[in-house]
Amino acid sequence: MHRALLLVLLSFTLAACTPTVQHGPLLQKPAPGDAHVFAGAMVFDSRAAAFVGPKDVYTAGPRIVAVLDAGAPAPAAGAQAVRHDVSGRYLLPGLVDAHVHVIGSGAAPWDQVDVPAEDNLESYLRAGITTVFDLGGMGNELEHLAEQTESGAILGPRIYHAHLHITAPGGHPIPLVSELSPFPINMLVPYAVPQVAAAEDIPGVLDDAIAAQADYIKVVYDRMPTDAPRLSLELLTELVAQAHQRGKKVVAHIGSAQNAVEAAEAGVDLLAHGVYRTPVSQAQARRIAKTGTPMIFTTVVWDTVAAHGNRTWRPSTLDRLFVAEEQYRNLSEIPDDAPETLQVLTLETARNQRLWVPNIKTLHAAGVPLWVGTDSSLPGNYPGASLLRELELLTNAGIPPAQVLQAATLRPAEWIDADPMFGVIEPGASADLIVTAANPLDDLETLHRPRHILARGRLTAPVIAGGEKPPVDADAPPKTPAAPAPPAEQKSAPAE
Repeated sequence: MHRALLLVLLSFTLAACTPTVQHGPLLQKPAPGDAHVFAGAMVFDSRAAAFVGPKDVYTAGPRIVAVLDAGAPAPAAGAQAVRHDVSGRYLLPGLVDAHVHVIGSGAAPWDQVDVPAEDNLESYLRAGITTVFDLGGMGNELEHLAEQTESGAILGPRIYHAHLHITAPGGHPIPLVSELSPFPINMLVPYAVPQVAAAEDIPGVLDDAIAAQADYIKVVYDRMPTDAPRLSLELLTELVAQAHQRGKKVVAHIGSAQNAVEAAEAGVDLLAHGVYRTPVSQAQARRIAKTGTPMIFTTVVWDTVAAHGNRTWRPSTLDRLFVAEEQYRNLSEIPDDAPETLQVLTLETARNQRLWVPNIKTLHAAGVPLWVGTDSSLPGNYPGASLLRELELLTNAGIPPAQVLQAATLRPAEWIDADPMFGVIEPGASADLIVTAANPLDDLETLHRPRHILARGRLTAPVIAGGEKPPVDADAPPKTPAAPAPPAEQKSAPAE
């Protein structure tokens, strides 16, 4: 059976097998008007990783048109702009979640429910996430969603996407997805996932991904479970070379330090997940850093999996705000008859939890670029809420908050070579902005409560307590803070 037809059949079968649940509204309808000025804000310069200002930021349609000192004469393009007095507030570029799966419920695998992708997209935007990188799904379906968010038919972030994971015959994600899927989907999974057994298989799987309008290629270079097949280094290297010949970057799922070193040195462009299985030595971290390959650590997903293994997972306050109760109500305990592959994975991940903070410190000290991503929507790991938690986990691991925000804004935009540029607040860039009441470098929790969210020029704000939040201009603004002192010079890590 042709893979594309099989994917359609699998999608319709899944929809027929699972009840649909939806959360309540999280965002107000976009405000009228396509030109805005945010006046008097301290602005995050993501290139310098520091707040500057106060500034007046003008937008028109989907673009930023001017960034001026507060009170400077308005540009001609700002004559009709709707004014928002955000004196004493903080203005950031929209955030980026660099590892998501837009299509998914985050519910317990043994409690199958379906959540509309539109709900997930709204959850991302509610968290101030205006761009996502989807790293594995049905490419044509993801492209359709990307077009809808671009046009404004759906309120959500900009979507870049891969197609399905490319893996070894019988490799991840086939064992886990097959065990967790209901009949008859579990019988179709091995035939739907693109697999490479030899070099002659590579052109076909790349053809499929490009036909599905993939922005980049996703490949698995890890074993899940630990005895599952994995691509050889030779096949990975050849796949990367052929993808590059076609103008496509390659994202690799890795698990061990050796996986990460080999994938980076094979020319992979982005490492999906940090090193979560083994310790990272300083020598290995330096080898990865030498390639310049960024890594999305996704600490939050491993913390979630470990909590399942330890039987300690509970929904957070943000989880309860962002998703419907049906998505988490049966996740607190893994039943004794849960699939063996899942039980092994959760217990193994729980044992490895002690490795993650030291690994982050070692990789960061060596200069490996660490991005912010979540792997939502996996069970217990929800759109929007998970990224806000990931920011905290990375700062708690010792990465300065300014660098974490830079990794959640500018760095992914540079990698994807975005046009218009996002992740920055400067003329010509995409009008993706969030307004917070406090300085997130001092209080990351202020990102939980954005005042305004602007996505490609469309202005919205959170809905709270079942009603609309009053406009920020109705709030009594605090005093404008003094311009921040220049950031302290960063000391280099001592040489070994």
